[in-house]
Amino acid sequence: MPLKDILHGLHLGKLKPKKELTEVYISISLRYLAFSMISLFVPLYLYDKLGYSLNQTLIFYIVYAVCFGVFTPFTAKIISRIGVKHTILLAVPFYLLFYYLLHILGDYSWLFYSVPVVFALAQTFFWTGFHTEFIKSSDHDHRGREVGKYISLSYLSVLVGPLAGGFLIDRFGFAFVFLIVGVLFFLSAFFLFFTKDFREPSHIKFKHVFSKENLKNSFAFIGYGAQTMAEGVLWPLFIFVILKTYTNLGLLGSAMSAVVALVTYFVGKASDKYGSRNLLYVGGIAYSLTWLVRTLFSSIGFVFGLTMFAGFAYTFIHTPIETMTYNKAEKNPLETVVFREIALNIGRVGVLLLVILTGKFISGFWFSALAGIGYLFF
Repeated sequence: MPLKDILHGLHLGKLKPKKELTEVYISISLRYLAFSMISLFVPLYLYDKLGYSLNQTLIFYIVYAVCFGVFTPFTAKIISRIGVKHTILLAVPFYLLFYYLLHILGDYSWLFYSVPVVFALAQTFFWTGFHTEFIKSSDHDHRGREVGKYISLSYLSVLVGPLAGGFLIDRFGFAFVFLIVGVLFFLSAFFLFFTKDFREPSHIKFKHVFSKENLKNSFAFIGYGAQTMAEGVLWPLFIFVILKTYTNLGLLGSAMSAVVALVTYFVGKASDKYGSRNLLYVGGIAYSLTWLVRTLFSSIGFVFGLTMFAGFAYTFIHTPIETMTYNKAEKNPLETVVFREIALNIGRVGVLLLVILTGKFISGFWFSALAGIGYLFF
């Protein structure tokens, strides 16, 4: 199918003419554009530019993940007080503070452990609010398509993000990119307020969080968290040794985004037609196999080919697991979101701790491969 037909199929009003859902699409697209311009390079900024050791860089992300999990229940309380959209807006100054602290970290190394805490606050406010907003705005019968649409639009908006980010960092430095990112974050929150905010009641009972059903689902979320952390932190650090420059790494990120954006359009439709669970099983197996193959890393061509296939396989995880989670969360959105984020961050911490304890990247790749088994329990 030609790209123009895909873009036409992604028309914002086609599936659900809710203004709230349209706002969500625009907001998440701008947020992904901002985030993609620099997030790919943060691990390398710490490791290569600032000279932190591999273990210190991984500890940075462990602190982030621990705080993310701890902050989520409190963020649910904030949502019930000030509203979903205002909570998302609250994330913006923390994102800007995070990037500013990164910029000055080279001169004020004592800030090292405070930076991931600020990042965790920003992420917690945004994602807890976003997931709650999407659950309330989307439609159960078409949720696969609507999830596929938001993911496709997000990745289409970031096709130039990693490449532009890498180019601008090489030419003008991180400070210039930080400024651009700040403006985009503010715009992403601004578009949410064309409709009225709402407060979602926070009825979180931890005995439900540890129910048999949720404990079964936790295997999938823990595996998902481990794999996303490995993809976002371990893999960029690992291949930087071969690709050498930020620009090449940015090109790789843009290419993967293109694959995800285009394939997700079809996966979203298939999710409603054939069932999200079947697609999740297929994607879980295929994506886990890519982590086994990554241990055979040999050349730049190998990296590009493998990353393209990994992006393809990942779409069969991302869309189905989000769709199924949102469907499960309709009765009590915040309780489900809180449980999800806690489990995800357990997986993130686990894969990084393993690499630190063994001193080998490959142990993280093996862990990510085995983590895919968790999807079979979802």
